[in-house]
Amino acid sequence: MRICFIRNCIISLLAGVLLVACASSTASRLYVLNPVAYVAPLAQSKADAVSVGLTLKLPAYLERSQIVTRSNDSQLKLAQSDRWAGNLRKNMTQVLVKNMTALLDASRIAVVPADSDVLPALSVELELFGFERFSDGKVHLSSAWRIVDDSGLLKAHHTFESSRAAGLKGYEATVEVMSALLGDLSHAMAESLVKLLEAGSPDKGVAPAAA
Repeated sequence: MRICFIRNCIISLLAGVLLVACASSTASRLYVLNPVAYVAPLAQSKADAVSVGLTLKLPAYLERSQIVTRSNDSQLKLAQSDRWAGNLRKNMTQVLVKNMTALLDASRIAVVPADSDVLPALSVELELFGFERFSDGKVHLSSAWRIVDDSGLLKAHHTFESSRAAGLKGYEATVEVMSALLGDLSHAMAESLVKLLEAGSPDKGVAPAAA
C-alpha cells in the first residue's frame, strides 16, 4: 500500500510538472513596431548641417511587456499572450529615428537617439499621452513635442493626434496600424524640423552640427 501511495504521488507530481511545462511552453506572440516605407522624402532643408537628438516619454501604463488596449475611456486591458518583443520605448525611438532619417537628408539633418554619443545642436522632446486601440477598433495616438536648442531655449512646440482603424480580430493588425501612426507622427515632426531650420540660422540660435 505504501509503495502504491508513493508511486501515485510521484505520478501526480510528474503530471503536475508536465502540465506546468506545457503551459509555459505555450509561447507568447511577440510583436515589434516597424519603420514606414515612404513614397518620397520631404523637401530638403537648405540650412546648415545640424544634428538632432530625439527623446521619448511614454505614459507609465504603456511601459510594460503586455500590449495595452482600452475597453473604455477609463478602463485598460492587458493582453495575456500578446506582448512586445522588447522594450517598447526603445523600439518606438528606433522606429521614429529611422522614419525621420528616411524623410530627411541625413547628410544635413542627422536624427539620433538622445542617448547616443552625438552632442545634438537641437533636441526633439516627444511625449505620448496615449497610444492604444479602443473598443471601436481604432488605434488612437495623442502626442506633443518641443524642439529646443543646445542651450535649452525653446524653438518650437507642436501637438499631433490621429486615429486609424485596426479592427478587433487580433493584435497583428493593431501593431501594423500603430507602426503606420508612428509613420504619420514622424512625418509631422520631420516637417516641423525642416520649417524651423529654413526659418532659422546659426545667429538665431540654431547651431550647426559639429564637424
